[in-house]
Amino acid sequence: MRRQSTAEPPKQLLNYPRYSGSLWDLVARCIALSLSDAHVADKDELRPYADMADHCASAARVCAIIDHRSGGKSRAVTRLGTAEIIESPSRRGVYVLNFSEDILGSRTTSGFRHTPGFMRFSDLLMRASLMHLYRDAANFPGRPKLHVPVTFLYGGERYINPDALPEPSRTAFRRWMLRENLEPFEVPSFKGPLMEEDAYFHFLRFVV
Repeated sequence: MRRQSTAEPPKQLLNYPRYSGSLWDLVARCIALSLSDAHVADKDELRPYADMADHCASAARVCAIIDHRSGGKSRAVTRLGTAEIIESPSRRGVYVLNFSEDILGSRTTSGFRHTPGFMRFSDLLMRASLMHLYRDAANFPGRPKLHVPVTFLYGGERYINPDALPEPSRTAFRRWMLRENLEPFEVPSFKGPLMEEDAYFHFLRFVV
């Protein structure tokens, strides 16, 4: 991120589990790190701001997108998420939030209040993301947990049921399996499809 047209050195958000929760949770934690004085962080903290309800800075409308650009020759762009933050026409500093993302869908949240004396749009997006996800714009909850599935032993090998994974892991893993032409299989002694455990952990480690 840039501050006053000066590029900040890259910062590292450590130990964030992949395919474990909303992309907007990841966005909020990245913004928090970028606004902090730390350069490496494995926990997330919000700086308080002075509430200026009577004379607050506000924005009529703020939009954000999350895009993924492939590393191949095509340089294809996939839209993964959108956010629209719209101020109420009758209440300064009060917003309606329209958030969407590829796997987890869309939701509208009303009545989000943000009344700082100085408007920083990244801070507004961070707190709006938290309100959208957790109904609390003042605190970070614990980070999402890595989705580690139950394994089944069959023929001396360990397997998982991809349909038993929670979202967004389930859909993301299924899409990767489809791209790689990996077919789950079924056996009478297990309920649901089975896929090699190693395939899932390869997906978690390497697939974007």
